[in-house]
Amino acid sequence: MERVLQGDCLDILPSFESESIDLIILPLLLNYSENHHQILREAHRVLVAGGKICIVAINPWSLWAIRALIGRVRNKPLWKSQLHLQYRICDWLELLQFEVLNTAISGPIIPWKLSMNKMPEFIKKAFFFEKGIGAMQVIVAEKKVIPFTLIKNSWKNLPVNTSVEVNIREAV
Repeated sequence: MERVLQGDCLDILPSFESESIDLIILPLLLNYSENHHQILREAHRVLVAGGKICIVAINPWSLWAIRALIGRVRNKPLWKSQLHLQYRICDWLELLQFEVLNTAISGPIIPWKLSMNKMPEFIKKAFFFEKGIGAMQVIVAEKKVIPFTLIKNSWKNLPVNTSVEVNIREAV
């Protein structure tokens, strides 16, 4: 059964049973949430073993991040976001036993409206998908599961050696 839910993540995720979701997509959620660690913990709880999480966040090294800083100064709510470096998000995921499968940075470079007709061709090509300085960073990770293998109690049947050999050396 497929369900798509929209809303506040910290209101929706606790309503799911543990290990009941295959895929979670968090578009810009870590940028605009105060409780990003709690969101990642809840996502880990509800994902099945081998489930995947896809995080889309603003690239802090892009022109969009500069635009976000300008928006903060002008007190515009759309641009009041927290910027997280890609390696930091990957560290958070690894602490929660996720394996980062892929990371990418792409998306539009210029955050301001420009007429596409007036742009030179080489800028048009770079405008949308340029590696490294694009607007968005995408991180895909998989929930790791460490399998437990029960060991039989065969060690209990082994004979116990009660004699102890002590080897003492004399100081010269």
